[in-house]
Amino acid sequence: MPERAAAGLHGAIGAMNTLRVQIQDAAKRIKRLGESSQQMGEIAALAADLAEQAQVLALNAAIQAAPANASGQGLATVAGEAQRLAARSADAARLVAGLVQALQSDTHDAAAAMERATQGVVAGARLLDGMAVPSPVPSPTEPT
Repeated sequence: MPERAAAGLHGAIGAMNTLRVQIQDAAKRIKRLGESSQQMGEIAALAADLAEQAQVLALNAAIQAAPANASGQGLATVAGEAQRLAARSADAARLVAGLVQALQSDTHDAAAAMERATQGVVAGARLLDGMAVPSPVPSPTEPT
């Protein structure tokens, strides 16, 4: 019976160590996901800047077209379209920024959960390591 207990204990320790390695691998992947979402956030900020610059250019074109006669009408139309495009771009950039922020928050939470799981597995493995399976010791009345 002690042999079965020892084998079971060693099997549990091995399973805990395998689980620890798998959790650490998942944590590394989550970290890379967080780094990618950081880069996505930077790209979203750049898109917002570009949309703002496009809005300024469209406004300037509209101002230039306002005092012009019929020939300026085409420029005014283009300026209006550019303003609408800039507004849509800004809306899209805000939407992407919100999604990236949510992704970063979820990634942070997942990384923290993985860290807690790793600590739990390590604590469990230490507990199992500390369990001593007694080896059969002959009693004093038994012949040796």
